[in-house]
Amino acid sequence: SFPSGTTIPANSSLLVAAFEPNDTASRNAFMTAYSLAGNNVSLLGPYVGSLSGKGERISLETPVITGDDGTVTGWSIVDEVIYFQADPWPREADGTGQALHRLSAHLSVNNPDNWMAGPPTPGDCGLAVAQWREY
Repeated sequence: SFPSGTTIPANSSLLVAAFEPNDTASRNAFMTAYSLAGNNVSLLGPYVGSLSGKGERISLETPVITGDDGTVTGWSIVDEVIYFQADPWPREADGTGQALHRLSAHLSVNNPDNWMAGPPTPGDCGLAVAQWREY
């Protein structure tokens, strides 16, 4: 759950970290490790739990509000992916420290060919890694 009023501007990213972003030492270590120092990075956290190495569904949803009283009556999916650790998904990201990278916002997020494994690049919307794969 994100704080009320959280927005993600076009062509931007929002990082959800496992640590408290207001913890200066943790934030600085993260920013340094991923060469983000000096960048204006939107960072929220901490998240609870972990991603399954066997695959799962991850979704970004927005509340559906009906009536004048602001009652949330449901959720609308903005984006989601259902990934797996088996072919045809990139196996190189399974336990190697590599991350899955979405190659194009214009192709289906659930198409395994729209993903590749590579070094983690938090905050990069996938445009830089797209050059790694030939089409």
